[in-house]
Amino acid sequence: MSRIAPREWLQAEQFLASPYFNRQSDLLQLFRFLKPFYPEFRQAPEAELYAAVWPGQAPDRKFLNGRFSALGRLIDDFFYYRRCAAGDLRLRLAADRERGQTSSFVRSCEREIAQRQAQPLLDAESCGQLKFCYQQLYEHPERSGRESGREEVDRLLHYLDLEYVLVKLRYACDLYARSLTYEEQPRLALWEAVLEHAEALAPDHPLVELYLRLSRLFMEKRTPEAYLQVEALFYRLAPDLGGEDQRFVLIKLCSVCNYLLNYVDRSFAQKLFELFRFGLERDLLMEGPLFPDTTFLNICIVGAHCGAYDWTNRFIERYEKLLPPRLAGAAAGLGRATLLFRQGHYEQARLVLQDIRNPHIAYQIRIRSLLVRALLGEHLQHPQYLATIRATVEAFIRFLYREPDLSAERKAGYRHFARSVLRMAELRSDGWSDPAARADLIQWVRSRQPLMLGDWLLAQFPPVP
Repeated sequence: MSRIAPREWLQAEQFLASPYFNRQSDLLQLFRFLKPFYPEFRQAPEAELYAAVWPGQAPDRKFLNGRFSALGRLIDDFFYYRRCAAGDLRLRLAADRERGQTSSFVRSCEREIAQRQAQPLLDAESCGQLKFCYQQLYEHPERSGRESGREEVDRLLHYLDLEYVLVKLRYACDLYARSLTYEEQPRLALWEAVLEHAEALAPDHPLVELYLRLSRLFMEKRTPEAYLQVEALFYRLAPDLGGEDQRFVLIKLCSVCNYLLNYVDRSFAQKLFELFRFGLERDLLMEGPLFPDTTFLNICIVGAHCGAYDWTNRFIERYEKLLPPRLAGAAAGLGRATLLFRQGHYEQARLVLQDIRNPHIAYQIRIRSLLVRALLGEHLQHPQYLATIRATVEAFIRFLYREPDLSAERKAGYRHFARSVLRMAELRSDGWSDPAARADLIQWVRSRQPLMLGDWLLAQFPPVP
């Protein structure tokens, strides 16, 4: 009993409630009496012990030692089976080795090896477990013969290499995805360090091939053709991938697809929409019990862009309850306004945006830019909002000057956008009566660099009669 670790001793109340004491009430009383003296049980006064547990019985050293032994066996069994039931292989094997259960120990190792090797795809976690099992078998005194030892070391090294490559490739993909997001030059040393190992293992391990091609997608070429090849490989392997690998690769593919959508080909919006739906169907986009607000807004934008209005509305109704509480109101409102705007309901979109109270700073830029567009949409239909647009644009520009977290390039891009909106609204108020001014504004919009939402602005000009 004294050898029980302090952190396990804290579970003693669960031990008291366990079925081990059902038929041995004196052991329960003995345990309760001894508990305050842990770990120095010998300090317990023997006379008080007999009075509390066996009142009226004469002290008997042999009897007392026997009850101590019985209690010790019960506690040992309790913690042994508790560790075995925990589902953690390391705890089970440690418990077997402590109790000298050699056959049980070996069977547990071999059973775990068989189960892991039967998986269609080996991930880093499985490789780590296999490596651990072979290491345990190799170190076991009854399994340290020359032939068996050599085989176990070979296996151990194989899974050590495989785990190393998978972890390195995964980290490289994550690092290079961040480089893409922040437009940084990626560091090549990490990728070059693992490249040779990965290329050797890829033909026999599809997950290594997937991570290798995904890292190349970030590193060497972000072309539509290369992306489509990796996407097809992911969809083919997905049924056999673990949930964590599915989620990781899906998020990285979404980032590349979003890059291609914004900088190469607008038709990739449909591909991104399909990736989001794939993730939603398999609960791969959740972060614990909550749904990330940034992903929520991106899905609203892409769903509305693809014309899936009913689907996007159902998505908002279902997932707004799972958003982080502090951001839920603003995120849901912005998502609905985005959907209404894409449907051409500019007035409703404006009212929803104006109803958002105390939005988080991260939403300010989205809300203000969408409000300017919604007002312009209303004004192009019914030219009576020029004063409101002028005031809103001026407030937007003042906000841009005050906002410290926006880069100088993005600030300039949004300022050019806001001024283009105001000039377009002024031309619409004049009924597009001056063709030269209209052509001059179109040329001005096309020449502004950087310019946010330039494609949308150019699409708002009516065709030349």
